[in-house]
Amino acid sequence: MHLFYIQLIRMEEKLKVLNDCMTDHPDFPKPGIIFKNIMPLFSDPERLALLGEVLEESIRKNFPGCTKLVGLESRGFLMGMKMTSCAFCENDFKEWLWLQD
Repeated sequence: MHLFYIQLIRMEEKLKVLNDCMTDHPDFPKPGIIFKNIMPLFSDPERLALLGEVLEESIRKNFPGCTKLVGLESRGFLMGMKMTSCAFCENDFKEWLWLQD
């Protein structure tokens, strides 16, 4: 089996684990919008570690020359905390930018 295909399957499996623990809230905050509750990701250390792996793999694949990350709004801040704790960020990123309104 081709290595790219194996990696794709692994990423899909990781995303499924993450998606399965999140909850959907239809019509919130208004009709037609589905609010995704991501907080269960942060209450489970194993899923939080998996989230870090998925973010790291995605950034390495899609933005190979990336030297900065920007965490915007509340979810960005939460994801940013995870990224600053991984070896990828410590070794490859020159800065982490925190922006507020």
